[in-house]
Parts: sequence; structure tokens; C-alpha cells
Amino acid sequence: MSSPAETGQRMRAIDPEPAWRYESRTGISGYLSHVDFYGPYVIGQWFCLDAATGAIIWRRAQKQANEIIGVDAGVIVASEMMTVSCWTASIGCYGISLVTGELLWTSDSDGIRKYLWKALECIPGLINEFRDTPIAVENGEVICASGRILDIHNGRRIAHDRKRVERVREDKPDKSDAERLYYGERVPLQDNPSLRLSIDTRPLSKDVEPQDNYDDIPPYDLRLRLVDRDGAPQWLYSVSDDGYFAEGNFYASRYQYPYVYIIAYDKRPYIPIDEEKPGYVRRNTAQCRLLALDVRQGKVIQNTPLAETPTANEYRIEAINDQGLLISGGSRHLQLFRFAR
Repeated sequence: MSSPAETGQRMRAIDPEPAWRYESRTGISGYLSHVDFYGPYVIGQWFCLDAATGAIIWRRAQKQANEIIGVDAGVIVASEMMTVSCWTASIGCYGISLVTGELLWTSDSDGIRKYLWKALECIPGLINEFRDTPIAVENGEVICASGRILDIHNGRRIAHDRKRVERVREDKPDKSDAERLYYGERVPLQDNPSLRLSIDTRPLSKDVEPQDNYDDIPPYDLRLRLVDRDGAPQWLYSVSDDGYFAEGNFYASRYQYPYVYIIAYDKRPYIPIDEEKPGYVRRNTAQCRLLALDVRQGKVIQNTPLAETPTANEYRIEAINDQGLLISGGSRHLQLFRFAR
């Protein structure tokens, strides 16, 4: 069978129009968290949508919980990620109804220790191993860093097993291909393991945009390379070759064979508030686009605008699954782009 490229048909990785949009007045994700697919649902902090239609199932306010650890048996298990001084840690355990968003239970610890850990909350790096901080959800049970095993339905302790905690930490799931690429590993192609893909995000050299003299906030380029077993390059693609800029974080691109999806801007994402103080920056107003690069040929086969007009919003690829890509715009907008059929 001929490929679309061979027959002259226009190739598409995704539908150019979003399947649905969602807007929130309070934000779509908590501290250092992100929106994700959970079975037939899309869950953020704190709302739940039908993943197929974008219909709102519930919206709730939660005072402390801001990080999802897992979902099982109709319960969202969450924690509170917080930063105090030089520490960033997750503290506390919360059970939230998947059906209604209602807070079902909270758990800190047993007896007087519960109040002691609460009083010492200002030093989370010291106490988070002793409180009920969830690290995994398995078969209706919540495994906490302290060794306590909780019933997911009510938060009550059903066992204490430090060895199980060690096993859970040792048996962490393998990194996804997207994570491996982000952390600098080479990933073999699905249909040809002898070829390996790599992604590199680095500051652009000053001569790429000579009118800029802001060394403290260099614009970023995202470079992709396909090599054979001997390291010989098969192709090289840089976002800057097409006149775009990228961001340097995990949410700026996502790989799912055979495409790498890239968030690209027609202007540098950040500019100084005051030219005399280049270290203090603000978001630049730019046109944002979603590029789909076919890793089999090293070419961008689709270039989709994410907004009708230039905006100062940061766009992020929040999640990807077999339905498509969840893309956020700023802190309050979310849209689903389905894969082309």
C-alpha cells in the first residue's frame, strides 16, 4: 500500500481543530503538577472532565492537596507538594472521590505523632519519611513513605510494612520513551531498532539573533537527531532552522512514535522587563504553534497554530495517550487535539 507522501496526499498527525476546549477561572493544575488522562477521565487540580467530550463532571476547591499520586477504586490519592526554604517535598495523604471530587479522608499519622509532624511541617525534608506521604497506589491500598499501608476507601491503617515500601521504590516503572529522550538518552525507533533518536535542548548562540544582548535569558533551541548504531547521523532537525524558538522544559515536546510533537514560538518566549536589568523577565507576546515531526524522515509534516492571535501564554503538552494530546495555554486553558485517522 502506498503511503500518503507517495500518493501526494497531505499527511496529518493530528486533527487541526481541537476536539474540545476547557477553561477555568482558577487554574488547571496545582503546584508543580500537571493535567493528565486517567482512564476515561481528564483530571487536574481540581476538576474532572470526560476525556472523550470535555464535559465537566465536577469542579472542586481543595485547600491543601495539589499533587495526584494515583487513582484506584474510585478514589484519587493525592498529596501536598510544598516548598519551605530550600526544601521541596510532598506531605500528607488525601483521598478524593473520583465521582464527585469530594474530600473523603485525610491521614497524617497515628496518635501524638500526628500532631508532632504537623508542628514540624516547616522542615518537610526532615519529617516526610515519617508522615503519611503516599508513594504508590496498589489494589485498593495506599503505600506511604512511613511504611503505613492505608485502605484507599477510608484512609485507615491496615498494615505497617517498610519492606513493601522498599520494593515499591525499587520497582519503579521504566521511563517512557519521552522521559528517556528528555533526560538525554537515545531511543531506538519502533520499526528499526538500529536507528536511535535523541533530543537536545540548549541555549541558542548569540549570533542566531544578533539584536539580542540578554545573556542571562538566552532563547532556547530544540534539536533532534537520528543516528545509526555507529553514531552516523541520518538526519538533524533544529527548531531554529524554521525560525522558531522552544522552551527548555519537559512539556515543550513529547514523543510518541512516529512523531515528535513540539511547542514552537515565532518570538523568544521571554524578554526583559527592563533592558538595564536583563535578569528580570516577562512572557513575550508570540504566535504559538504545534509542530509534528516525522522521525522516519526528519521532516515537519504538520504545523498547527494553537491560538488565533499572538499571546503571552505558555503552552505545554500536558499529556498524551491513544486519543491525542492535551495542551494547555497559560494556566487556565486546556484543549484536546485528536490524532488524525
